[in-house]
Amino acid sequence: MSTTTDFFLDRDLVEELEPVENDATGMTSLSGFAIPRHMVASVFGGYIARFEFRYETPKLRGEAFVRIDELENPAILVEYSTGIRRILRVEFAPKVLPHELDVIADRIERAAPAEANVGKRLSLKLIAKLIREAPGGKFGEWPHAPSVETPQYSASVQ
Repeated sequence: MSTTTDFFLDRDLVEELEPVENDATGMTSLSGFAIPRHMVASVFGGYIARFEFRYETPKLRGEAFVRIDELENPAILVEYSTGIRRILRVEFAPKVLPHELDVIADRIERAAPAEANVGKRLSLKLIAKLIREAPGGKFGEWPHAPSVETPQYSASVQ
């Protein structure tokens, strides 16, 4: 059975998590329009298949999914919007349990520095923080408790 869990992202709390980069020309941060305001988790039998991110701007079109690293369990696939490069969706194959999200967030954070585009890099860093904080953290609780006790794999980094 499939359910969705919505997390409305409080602006002040997201602002605390927003990444910035400093270089010789000054500080770089995301545009306010590039910060998601709503996050939706798709849950199947207690496993999380994906997070979708929604922004203040009208519906954005996506591109093909990009794998963020070479680790297999799970594969982490990111869909960016066309043109402005916002992260629309992060999918996991195979699906993950809520207690495995810290490891997922770690992998996304480690992949971010390799991204040449500063907007994509900052977006990856922010999405990693949102995935780490939203479920059961600053933005709400899981209303549908996972029904599966044993993970189908280990999400640990090797």
